[in-house]
Amino acid sequence: MVNCKSSRKNENNWDYFSIKNILHGIALVLTFTAHALHALKAESIVVAELDCPESTTCTTCTKKPLCSWSVELQACANTKLLRAPQSNLQQLIIHNETRCPRFEAVNKSSVAGVSFKYTVRISNDAEGSVTAFLAGSTITCCIESCDFRGSVVDDSIVCVAVRAPRSYFADGATALISYIYVMIGDRKLRFDDDADHYYTIYDRDCSPATSAAEANDCATCLWTDGGYKHYLKSCPTGDPCTGPYWVYDKRDADGNEKLRFADDDLVRVRCAEIGILSVRPLYAPRTGSGTTAMTITVRNHRMLAENRTVTVAVAGRRCEDPVTYDDRTITCSVPQHHPSSAVAAASSAFAGPVEVVYTPTSSSSSSRSSSTTRATRFALRSSETVGFVDPETISVSPTCGPASGGTKLTVRGRFLDAGNAVRVSVVSTEPETTAETVVMACDTVSRDRHTIVCRTNATVVRHRENSSFRYNESGSARVKVQFDGGPIRYVQSPASWTVCAAGDAALDAGQTFAGTVSGGTAVPVRGIRFSCLTDAQFYVSDRDGGAATYQHAAGCRVANDTYMECRSPDMRHASSSVGVVPATFPDFGVRARYCGEDRASDLPVQLQLFRSSAVRSPFSLFADPVYVDFEIRDGAIVISGGGQSSTSGRGYASPDVTVRFGNSTGACQVTSVSRHEIVCRPTSTTAATVLDHLRRVVVTVGGDGGYACDVHKKFTEHRKDGRGGKLLLFAGVTLFSCCRDVAIVSAAVLLIVSIICVLLLRAVTKNRYVISVDT
Repeated sequence: MVNCKSSRKNENNWDYFSIKNILHGIALVLTFTAHALHALKAESIVVAELDCPESTTCTTCTKKPLCSWSVELQACANTKLLRAPQSNLQQLIIHNETRCPRFEAVNKSSVAGVSFKYTVRISNDAEGSVTAFLAGSTITCCIESCDFRGSVVDDSIVCVAVRAPRSYFADGATALISYIYVMIGDRKLRFDDDADHYYTIYDRDCSPATSAAEANDCATCLWTDGGYKHYLKSCPTGDPCTGPYWVYDKRDADGNEKLRFADDDLVRVRCAEIGILSVRPLYAPRTGSGTTAMTITVRNHRMLAENRTVTVAVAGRRCEDPVTYDDRTITCSVPQHHPSSAVAAASSAFAGPVEVVYTPTSSSSSSRSSSTTRATRFALRSSETVGFVDPETISVSPTCGPASGGTKLTVRGRFLDAGNAVRVSVVSTEPETTAETVVMACDTVSRDRHTIVCRTNATVVRHRENSSFRYNESGSARVKVQFDGGPIRYVQSPASWTVCAAGDAALDAGQTFAGTVSGGTAVPVRGIRFSCLTDAQFYVSDRDGGAATYQHAAGCRVANDTYMECRSPDMRHASSSVGVVPATFPDFGVRARYCGEDRASDLPVQLQLFRSSAVRSPFSLFADPVYVDFEIRDGAIVISGGGQSSTSGRGYASPDVTVRFGNSTGACQVTSVSRHEIVCRPTSTTAATVLDHLRRVVVTVGGDGGYACDVHKKFTEHRKDGRGGKLLLFAGVTLFSCCRDVAIVSAAVLLIVSIICVLLLRAVTKNRYVISVDT
């Protein structure tokens, strides 16, 4: 029978959920509509807040999105606003930079007493709509005052003729500069280049004597700063028209109103034609007894410095004795503050720009510059900053080098590129005095902010009482770094630097060396002058009974000048040691590179007093240790050896042994190692319950590459089995002894028992479940 009720229930659920989905859809539509309205409102706000009006030329306006230029209004506005119905001259609305009309002054100079017509050429007007619009507009030319009419002639705007009388040059000026602009109705005609507004009138006709190269000697600058427009023109002494000439003009943001300023005002020039190109160095020592020479490159500096005094400040500090090196280079010196001075104590490391100020001298009163410019001070400020810092020398490598020189030293630290010059040397303090003596100089190869690389010269040879003086014997040689003849820094890591000669390192006589077959155990080595060793290795050689010789080696770590810790080599594949241990090997030693040598060599053994040759014992090789079991005794883990066959404690020591718990977490510290046992105490972080359940430990001798052995806990009960072997019982678990044959038998028995258990379990569960069908 079919249960129809279930279907009806689902139908009702469908109707219910369909209505719910419709309501949910209506809510989504309303939400989307609200978001759309909000987005449109936000867009209108963005359109209203566009920075289109900030652009004052067609070119800059049309580069901005959603901005267009109106030739009629001579203004930049939002494109949507310009498309509004009130604008009926759509051809005069420019949307693309390539269609912007160009306005350029044809002539920018004339001679006093001669009439001139200020002319502006119209270009990039292919359809002629802009020219037609201007021809039908009222044009006024403003030359000092807006009293002159203009008109469109062909493709140009031409103002009526104007003549500058010679009386304007009565004060000895050679040129006058006027600001001229054109009004279209009540709108100012915008030029792409503000320099076209400036018109020069000379006191005489110098055009025949002026070449193209000479005409370009003058520098012209226009910049906007603080809401004002600035214009500066400077000409050198050799200019055929003006001679040494300066003129400066300051106007409001629109350029219509000329602003007056005091004679002692400081004008900060900001333009490419007149400016600071570079400053070196960018970091200088803050304190010291020397000075840091600064090199400042200024474009058109020599022209700016004519009849003017030059002062330089570096991050607020006065740079003394500025000297003009060439047409655009200034050199001066910044004194370093003495470390104990109040100025040095009050100031910390800081940075700031370089400022060059040009102040008119008394002789400049006779200059032919405009009267408003003769007493004006001009300042240039660098874009780069100079920091006064405290250099730090942190480390040096390598830590030693031969007396013959040639070692490449690398000093590491902070602000190591401070100043112009750095001097690195190895110095030694005399035992009787505190005076320093230069052991060897180090010529600078390269340096940056964090490193100085130099190459040592040969040791400076000195004699005392007809015997040579060995600087490295005093142990007080160190690396010294001096910046700009001022601050001195000594490398702190290491505090001493060793000057060595080839063959100086040697081993102490009378030492004994031993290890185990698997290797990795510590081999202490003592001697002299170990600090200069690199790539040290402990090696043992053996022979296979014939002429072949094999070497087995392991690394060494130099701890100090008289001690290194080596590792015994792995001798498991040595032909002489197989089955014959303990054994001795007379051919062994330490090989290393000394003082940067290209090849490694054997370290000799020091001669003993009253002996003509060095004597040393052979290297002793012992078998790997054997461990049988362990027990817990007084809270410690005691690992027992194998009686007479054990070699525990021979060829290794406590630091070579580590004990890990086999079936739980915890740590154990080895406290003693003897011939028959190892004592290991758990650390304080190991819980006491861990020892109660501990069944197995792993003993490692010689580190990860050495010998490892699994050791089981000692059993409390045991009895003889039928075959004569030991059947060991502990905690209800039966284990066989460590004999190899018994272990194989036990594994086979366990496998058979497992198979039988699986078969019994399957037989029991076969008919446990019954599958029934409800009919």
